[in-house]
Amino acid sequence: MIANERVLKGATTRLTANFLDANGSALAGLSPEIRIFDRTTGRYLKDDGTWVLSVPAWSEYRMSETSAGDFPGLYYFDFAVPDSVSGFDIRADGGSSAGNRYQFGELLSVDSDESELHLAFAMLANRRQHTISTGVDVVMDNDGATVLRTMTPTDGGSDVIEVVPS
Repeated sequence: MIANERVLKGATTRLTANFLDANGSALAGLSPEIRIFDRTTGRYLKDDGTWVLSVPAWSEYRMSETSAGDFPGLYYFDFAVPDSVSGFDIRADGGSSAGNRYQFGELLSVDSDESELHLAFAMLANRRQHTISTGVDVVMDNDGATVLRTMTPTDGGSDVIEVVPS
């Protein structure tokens, strides 16, 4: 499976596929081809970054192989998600020697203001800092250093403290 995920519009995401032979062993040395279809406009991505209505030749895009010693049979393609598109269907072809020749996936691109799900996950799973003297909470991104949100408490009166995101 390539990917079934949500990504931010304008961001770059890495699509990966692991091709195996009929016995389940990793296949190194392939030149897998990939097609990306824009569901919104009905166009396909070409190797020059343009979108066309006709189906491009399979050779338009090829996936790159990772370092064979580290991850044999794993291939990737870095995809810059356009700002104006919301959904993509993806198909990778590992060739006739791959037991799992075709791999499929989809991407749903979201606006940055729709990244509240990312923030909610970060609040549960990522690094947070709490300053005891001020009550300020800081939620960090996945890298552990970038601040996603600062929350400052205010006195709401009668034993209530309201936390206000900033």
